[in-house]
Amino acid sequence: MQNKCSYYPWLVLLACCGMVAGISGIIPNCTGIFFEPVANSLQVGRGDISFYFTIFGLAGALCAPFAGYIIHKINIKFLLSFGILLDVIAIWLMSLYHNIWQFYLSGFLLGCGYSISSQMAVSVLINNWFHKRHGLAMGITMSCSSISAIVMNPVLNSVITTTGWRAAYRLEALVILLLALPGVLFVIRMYPSDIGLAPYGGTMDMYQPAALPKSKNAPLRKIPALSRAFLLVLTFAFLYSISMSFLNHLSGHATSVGLTSAMGATMISVAMAGAFAGKLCMGGLSDHIGVMKTFSLFIGAGIIGLLGFLAIGTAGKYLSILFALLYGLMYACLLVGMPLLVRSIFGDTQFSIYYSYIGIACSIGYAMGFPLVGYTYDALDSYVPAIIGITCCTAISLLLLQVLGRKVKKPFHGKA
Repeated sequence: MQNKCSYYPWLVLLACCGMVAGISGIIPNCTGIFFEPVANSLQVGRGDISFYFTIFGLAGALCAPFAGYIIHKINIKFLLSFGILLDVIAIWLMSLYHNIWQFYLSGFLLGCGYSISSQMAVSVLINNWFHKRHGLAMGITMSCSSISAIVMNPVLNSVITTTGWRAAYRLEALVILLLALPGVLFVIRMYPSDIGLAPYGGTMDMYQPAALPKSKNAPLRKIPALSRAFLLVLTFAFLYSISMSFLNHLSGHATSVGLTSAMGATMISVAMAGAFAGKLCMGGLSDHIGVMKTFSLFIGAGIIGLLGFLAIGTAGKYLSILFALLYGLMYACLLVGMPLLVRSIFGDTQFSIYYSYIGIACSIGYAMGFPLVGYTYDALDSYVPAIIGITCCTAISLLLLQVLGRKVKKPFHGKA
């Protein structure tokens, strides 16, 4: 049993890596390369096609609190399998569509499935299975979303170019299924105690239902009203997620200033490489210097990258790649930093409830950012105004983080 105890948390981590690579890595990060070919095929604007991702975000926001509640009520294998299959079916159906409203339907299905099977569920599992090395485990897991995005962006772009976007959607659905589902079916358990084990670096009585009593300081119905720090985190998450919405327009921005679509896909892959490095570093850095300082460093790098995007038409290939890399570092904070931030402030008790509400803010910000960037381009034939607006949102989120860092000196559960 001792040997099994030593390695099984890492098997759970490996299963979570597959889920993150398939769901969190491919679905949001490989969307942008489809906007231009699908919009041209359906004869609609880029804002129109990117609006399906707004519906994706809003559906995720609606489902997030429900998902945060039922994750402790329903068998985890069934719940995650349902979410994964819902996403796979929605993407496969997109290969068959001929009308824009059909993409909106898939956007809704994707949002529902994604809210169940993405960051929130993985964060809960990592919290349950890792008492020590938690930041490292979270960083390793979430970095897998960057690996899949690095690989799949050029692969899907090549399929779109040679075979068409419909074949690319089918390939995307198949890859997600193969990456995400096997680990859920054969490895994942909600608590180590479910199979008689202890969490990594912990004891048998930790991270099981009996050890997680209901919090008297943060009942579900009072969470938004009682915590000023919670409202600060909500606002921060909303603005920060708007900043992240430009990633999938990066390829379109590259072609709009005269670069090739291959270069645009390369910039997305480089941004994902930056996110991969950032996620690996962020977990370890957060364990040593704290979440707030690590967040601030990465956001500062992202602001430099965003400002650099204003000049990629004349900056040359290598500087453009550097700007994409810096922007990708900031992207790491969304998957690794946000759950670490929530855990550092609110603790483990009812983490899934708190994080589900933060997920609403992230989903709404992400959902608003996608069409705003697309419609701005449609109206002005340039991404520059959108980049300026996103840079402002990022700067404000950095200021909010500094305010939050001064107010929160130690973990707490309801008052700021």
